[in-house]
Amino acid sequence: MGKKTEKSYDKWMDRIKIAQEYRRKLFPADMWKRYVNYYKGNFYLEPVDWDRISVNLVHPNVKILQAALVARTPEIKAVAREQDYRAREPLIETAVNNTLIDINYKRTLKFILRDAHIFGYGVSKGGYDFSLKESVK
Repeated sequence: MGKKTEKSYDKWMDRIKIAQEYRRKLFPADMWKRYVNYYKGNFYLEPVDWDRISVNLVHPNVKILQAALVARTPEIKAVAREQDYRAREPLIETAVNNTLIDINYKRTLKFILRDAHIFGYGVSKGGYDFSLKESVK
């Protein structure tokens, strides 16, 4: 069992190293610091520029985009393809709709839209739980 754990650990560490190297090439460290400062509202780094008035043009644009795309929490309608599964439709609809409410889907989508507007892409965690079985030779 120890070999499988070490193999899995090494595989994930290799993936993390590749992702970090890609991030370093794509976005240097000073660029990340600048983006974090933008989030905090620090647009000017030099004391000479601190007396300037900065207008956040991203926030109003994102608010307009959010209003157009996210009016309310979506409701999922399940339609079974086969007659045998028609009785399960209400259960599936209720489960999925309550899950969207529980994970606060609307709020998460707003964050994704904001990030996509600023950085060009938005990242979300999603999916189902599943187990991945590896074949051992």
